[in-house]
Formats: sequence, C-alpha cells, structure tokens
Amino acid sequence: MRFLLICCVLKTIVYSCKGFQANIIHPQSRLNNEGARLRLKPPSRLNPLSAGDDDNEEPKPTKEQFGGRFINPRIDDIGLPLADSLISGIVAPVSIVFLCATQYYTPTWLIATLPPTSILNSSLRLFPPTLSHGALLAACWLLGALASKSFESEAFSKDYKEVFKRIIQGGAFASGLLVLLTQADLFIEYGRWVQGGESPEIDLRLLKAFAELALDISVEAGWLIFWRIYRATITTV
Repeated sequence: MRFLLICCVLKTIVYSCKGFQANIIHPQSRLNNEGARLRLKPPSRLNPLSAGDDDNEEPKPTKEQFGGRFINPRIDDIGLPLADSLISGIVAPVSIVFLCATQYYTPTWLIATLPPTSILNSSLRLFPPTLSHGALLAACWLLGALASKSFESEAFSKDYKEVFKRIIQGGAFASGLLVLLTQADLFIEYGRWVQGGESPEIDLRLLKAFAELALDISVEAGWLIFWRIYRATITTV
C-alpha cells in the first residue's frame, strides 16, 4: 500500500511539472513584463496620503493562484527539482539508515526484502526499502516546494531571509503530508483509527511512528536547509 501511495503522489508531481518549460522566463523579459504592468496600473482614487499603504499591501492568493503553483509552476532552474529529489530521496534516507544502524532500534520501514539465504550481500537487502521510503520523502518535499514556490529564482537568491522563508514554508507543507501518510499507514495496518491507551502494543507502535516521523522531518530539514543555503551562495545573478 505504501507503493500505491508513492505512485499517486509521484503522478501528481508529473502532471504538475508538465508545463514548467513555458514558465522559464528570461530575466530581462521578466523585468520588461513587470515594467509594462506598472505602466498600465491605473491611478489610485484613494486619498494620496493612504496610497503608499495600499501599494505595500500584498494581494491575498486566491484558490486559482494556489492551484497554479502545482498545475503550471514557474521553475527558473530546471536542474533544481532533480537535485532536491536526490537530496531528499537518497541522501536523507541513507543518513537515517546509518543513524539507525544499531542493534537497539531499526525503523519499521527498513525491512529486508530479499530472503536471508540470498547469494547477494545482506547489506543489499536494505536498498529496496530505503529507496521506497526515500521516494516517499522526495515526493512530499517536491509538493511542498511547489506549494511554497521554492523553484523560483527568489527561493535561491542572495536574499537569505527569503530563502529560509521558502524552505520553512515548503517544509511545513511536506511535514503535513508526511503526517497524513503516516496516519494512513497506521489505518491500513490496523484497519481502523487507533489511539493511545488502547493497549501496550498500540502505544508502542504509535511511539515508534512518532519517533520515525520526527527523525524523518529533522534529517530531511537539515539536509535541505544545508543544500538550499549552499545553492543560494553560488547564485551569480
């Protein structure tokens, strides 16, 4: 069932990114378009003393504008989604595997898929669950990045305040998706909604789910913040 959830999320991302090439706008043409919109802006009918306050107010995003972030996103660096996928889908889960490579605790998703008698090295049995879990983490982050417009040039510019703001917004969206998927995984496992206090076994399972969720979010956030800040430092424009 985890595989089906990953496929659904990835399918959404594929449809979201179909038209991104049309939104890769040259910086000069983008400035010309902004200038044209400013020239065509009608004069304000309000009191001149309050005109400056109206200009500083940011328009609230509508449902259509928010949906356009997924349907027709603006991606100024075509390699950034791939780099984010590698960081969130491979580097982060592999780091979690190394952190949990002890005999005291192993994540529930880190289950060997090859039989113990396989002629392959036993460590190779860790790759399928790691890649599967990494695909889930990458899908959540890519959707969060689309929601926070983290593929636009402002998200990796020299304005580090804006860069960090976009990271936090995308991370919050991705964390919410991961929480929902964790709840769906528990529902599929037990066939019903479970709560703490029902039994010691359920309490232990919920505690493990919370610990794994916190570990996923913290490791993912650490790597993505490091990568996005580094990407901003090498921006030349």
